[in-house]
Amino acid sequence: MEAYSRPPQNKYKSLIQEIWYTHIDKEEDIPRQDMIIPRGYINLVFNFGDPYYWLREQIPQKLPPILLTGQLTGQTIIKYGNFVDQIGLVIKAAGFYPLFHRPDSLFKNIIIDGSHREWRLDPLYQELIKQPSYEERYKSIHTWLEQVTKGQEIPDKLNTILKDMDQLDQRGSIQDLALKHNYSQSGLERFFKKYVGMTPKEYLGIVQFKKTLGSYNSMDMVDFYYDQSHFTKVCHRYTGRAPKQLWEESQEITLRYLLNNADFLQSKEGEYE
Repeated sequence: MEAYSRPPQNKYKSLIQEIWYTHIDKEEDIPRQDMIIPRGYINLVFNFGDPYYWLREQIPQKLPPILLTGQLTGQTIIKYGNFVDQIGLVIKAAGFYPLFHRPDSLFKNIIIDGSHREWRLDPLYQELIKQPSYEERYKSIHTWLEQVTKGQEIPDKLNTILKDMDQLDQRGSIQDLALKHNYSQSGLERFFKKYVGMTPKEYLGIVQFKKTLGSYNSMDMVDFYYDQSHFTKVCHRYTGRAPKQLWEESQEITLRYLLNNADFLQSKEGEYE
């Protein structure tokens, strides 16, 4: 199995969180199931391996070779084929509009077929499929990013609000955040829903849960949750599992990486700044 992840070049860090790659050969004894949980990001995935499926109420639905998701507010179970070859972009909330020229609010909890002509992603897919290595694909994605963002205005205000929100714990409030940025609370909600597709409160809940993924049984949790019961309820909301079950029994590829908070996805320090 090969799995890598690294941030984009500096000029795209306001739009893209990371560019990842996963390759599993048919004979490898590795679980072929994944759980995608809310993280406050949008996913763009290019699949060059066997067909893979979204398990919706345990009914498999085949996913397109170019997949986009809007903001997710609940778990999504993915079942891979025997041969896995994928590369993907984890797009920040402020990145969807500059990349695709439409607000993410239109696609909340929606799986999008990115092979449709309107998304203009097929030429990139055809370029990537000819390139067997992560290095080559990583470079081609940057060429595409340069093309699609040329002349596009990056929503700096949204980026600033998102960074401030990332620092909020349970003692902070959306009202304080709105005042800091010269909005009424309702005004901030309208602005936020237009570009992110959810309310500030919904997004903040996802951000706080994301921060606890590597901190189970850690005192870090007290920054976000009143007690263990509160955290258990939130964990069920986003993953469908109790905390102990999530941390001790989960075998999904991406989820194990997030929970371990370890070096499952490798990058070379400083090489891609």
